[in-house]
Amino acid sequence: MNIMEFNDEIIRTDLIKTTTISSFILSLVFKDITLSMEVAMSVFLLNVVTGVLKGYKAREFSTMRLEESLIKLFGFLILIGLGLQIDRLFPQGLFNRVHFVEIISYSFTAYFSISIIENLDKLGIYVPKPVKKALKSFKNEIEMNNK
Repeated sequence: MNIMEFNDEIIRTDLIKTTTISSFILSLVFKDITLSMEVAMSVFLLNVVTGVLKGYKAREFSTMRLEESLIKLFGFLILIGLGLQIDRLFPQGLFNRVHFVEIISYSFTAYFSISIIENLDKLGIYVPKPVKKALKSFKNEIEMNNK
């Protein structure tokens, strides 16, 4: 088995575990789980897994970074909880269209997807150049808007 097959197998296994874990965590914390919440949590946990793998490969694993990720996880859960409470006030959604929890979930999914692709690239897994270029542009735009 070469290193690429090994990495692909690890990622496939971690994806299954991550999806199961994220559904479990969300079901413990929240009564009503939407698909977007489950996807966002899975993407977040995959970001943590790929970040740990990247750290081990580069021999730069840091428990501080892992702690930061756990803090972000709790922040994510708090935001989801807040979004659910706001959605209870506006059962038809904001402006009769969109639910706040969906906005939060989509935002987290997009943001952490960028990080996952960067981590996979650093792990040596092929990422097409157009994808890298688009994500770099999107990430720069996010960072400029956050300043």
